[in-house]
Amino acid sequence: MFQEARIVETYTNQGSDFIRHCLIEALWQLMKEKPYEEIEAKEICGKAVVGRTTYYRYCGSREGKITLIQQEIDSDYLSFVKAHESEVPPDHVKQDWLLPHFYFAEKEEIQILCSLHLESAVYRLIERLYGPTEKEEDGEFYLKYIGVGWQKGIFDAIVKKGFCESPEEIERKAVSALIANWLQKQKSIEASQKPSSDK
Repeated sequence: MFQEARIVETYTNQGSDFIRHCLIEALWQLMKEKPYEEIEAKEICGKAVVGRTTYYRYCGSREGKITLIQQEIDSDYLSFVKAHESEVPPDHVKQDWLLPHFYFAEKEEIQILCSLHLESAVYRLIERLYGPTEKEEDGEFYLKYIGVGWQKGIFDAIVKKGFCESPEEIERKAVSALIANWLQKQKSIEASQKPSSDK
């Protein structure tokens, strides 16, 4: 009881960020102990030492587990950006460099998410960073969704390669493959447009 009283006091002193952190830490612990699908809100509340009302305020519904994970990923990414944005090489787009390096910094957590088929939490971050807004015109709208697809592909490649290849190496290979594919399509188009010779 003494420990719980100290935790509740800490909640009061540090506010909502600390409560959210305790909820996600409780969820991570439970994810290591049992299948994700079997984790119930009451178990998260028990480990985090919060009431059901607090849980639903932060998570929104009984399916709020994924909301907790997405909030944690967003928060971790913002912290990573603040800590590492000065390291971005001058010839790189800041966001394009930071995001894949963030995956490596959070390797263990991302591998757990992928093992549970919860990649959507990372995809949501990518969509928020690269996706279009409702007000954008068609050209920009489609271009940004292409960017979203590209970034999801980079993420999937990093995971499938078991984090054994650097972000730079994966992006280099992806760009090379894209260029080779485009050149091959251009050759096919040109060949189809050539007039056939009369026999």
